[in-house]
Amino acid sequence: MRKAVSAAVITLLASSVAYAAPLENYISSAMTAPIRQSDRADDTRRHGAEIAALAEIKPGEQVADFLPGGGYWTRIFSGIVGPEGKVLDIWPAGMVTPGSKGEIRMKVLVGAPGTENVAAAPDDLFVVIDHVAAPGTGLSETNTLHRIDPEVAKKAILNTGFTLKSESKLLSNPKDDHHLKVFDPAIRGKTDQFIFVFIKPEL
Repeated sequence: MRKAVSAAVITLLASSVAYAAPLENYISSAMTAPIRQSDRADDTRRHGAEIAALAEIKPGEQVADFLPGGGYWTRIFSGIVGPEGKVLDIWPAGMVTPGSKGEIRMKVLVGAPGTENVAAAPDDLFVVIDHVAAPGTGLSETNTLHRIDPEVAKKAILNTGFTLKSESKLLSNPKDDHHLKVFDPAIRGKTDQFIFVFIKPEL
């Protein structure tokens, strides 16, 4: 069984680029599920359906959502994989200490009505989406502008044993000059982003 992970490390924003291929019925059904009613306003901006299609997630598979936040991706993945599949939400221990906001979010997502197939466990394939920093800046702007040089991110993951399966310009925005903080009103929702899909080869 192929496994997948969404690494939603930074708030996921999107450009207005459209995905060309038609969506499978199971993706369309997942996007219109009642549990996603409050998420739908963000679908055009975040390209949820298109990114799920890019990752080739299918019914019955295991998918892990790393740092699921409010659960936008978890709910999409849950609907796609269906009752025969499983969504594994990964929360670093420091973010889900007793009484923390992260713990509350985790409890809401795990096994809730409409997401009964959601649990917490590790996995070994990543769909990485993050905000682009200017070339050569490395990690220097992760804490200031919340951006990262895509080549640095790619190299770090490859060095852990993963293999790059594919990458996409779906969320790219050439009008972003990479010098504003991603939450700046002038660029928020329109940042230049990269998408990498990694797999970890079987040993």
